[in-house]
Amino acid sequence: MKIITVDEIGLIESFAAFGVKFNYSRLFLSKCHVSKGRVALTPFMFNDTVHLDTHQWFAANAAFWVRAYRESETLVEQVETMASIRALYFLAGSLGQGHAHALISTWFDTTKELHCMGALNLSPLAPLPKKYETTISPLSFH
Repeated sequence: MKIITVDEIGLIESFAAFGVKFNYSRLFLSKCHVSKGRVALTPFMFNDTVHLDTHQWFAANAAFWVRAYRESETLVEQVETMASIRALYFLAGSLGQGHAHALISTWFDTTKELHCMGALNLSPLAPLPKKYETTISPLSFH
């Protein structure tokens, strides 16, 4: 499995689009592995600055995963990054991070046609393997 990386300059642009303040973008990057213009989350990404603005951390993570989605080149990469975006979306909502929740929702609504999904809580139906075909009820692999 390859390490997911994003373009550093593109990520900084995404930080701006998601309203991440400069000092938070620097803090986020300091917790990542940055090499040759690429940014990867470290194997143990831990926010030891919990006293700082939670919204900024959610926005920075959303910016990273949206950038990763934009740069994905295969269907597998798109599914993986969309799953991360969806997880952030629901986690933000569950933790009362309405602004981060709205940022992701706005991004999704703007780019909905690319995803072939009607909403963040829906998955497109996967083609069903022949051995599972049935006329009784269609199955969905989410």
